[in-house]
Amino acid sequence: MRGEKHLAAVFYVKEVGQDVSAAQLMEMAGATGINAGIAKSLEAGQPTHCKWAGLRCMPLVQSQGAYRVLKIFIWQSDFVRMRIANGETDPEDVEKDHAALLARAFRDACEKLHPEAAYFVTHLHQAEPLFLDGFYSLPKLADPANELYKSRIGMLYLDEALSRKLDVPPYVHVRDSLPVSQGLLVFAGKGAKRWI
Repeated sequence: MRGEKHLAAVFYVKEVGQDVSAAQLMEMAGATGINAGIAKSLEAGQPTHCKWAGLRCMPLVQSQGAYRVLKIFIWQSDFVRMRIANGETDPEDVEKDHAALLARAFRDACEKLHPEAAYFVTHLHQAEPLFLDGFYSLPKLADPANELYKSRIGMLYLDEALSRKLDVPPYVHVRDSLPVSQGLLVFAGKGAKRWI
């Protein structure tokens, strides 16, 4: 995937055991088009394709310490096309944002997977291994809630326990959000700049 222009959604799941297959994790996250061949590739950790949020994607499931880490790579061009649909860009209302389908898919995946943390990166450099497996790797962060929140990732989900550890100044809270049953789900910003 190096050299290609991808964005990524990453879910750090602790509650799901090793007996849940990579294909089942993807289906729980809302992926479609997973057949036996794709399931076999997922289990082997090999690149494969399916659909998530109505977009082509390349899923990958890895183990990192106590976590099953689900990474869903989408093409940046698909995201940009989604955001500029009908010639308009980012209405003020989150539900009318042209990329609302992606935002809801991310939220729904968080509701079903119950990750400790999850994020969707909207800048190309953030989808590189240095960031995903380094700077933004949950097991490597000393203070994951605050470090991820302050990094202004496109969308960020923190479970109830992590969201209680947030210690950020009030002005940082000027962000759009989506309701979740537990925890916190916020965008990087508000209005026209919610994704960046």
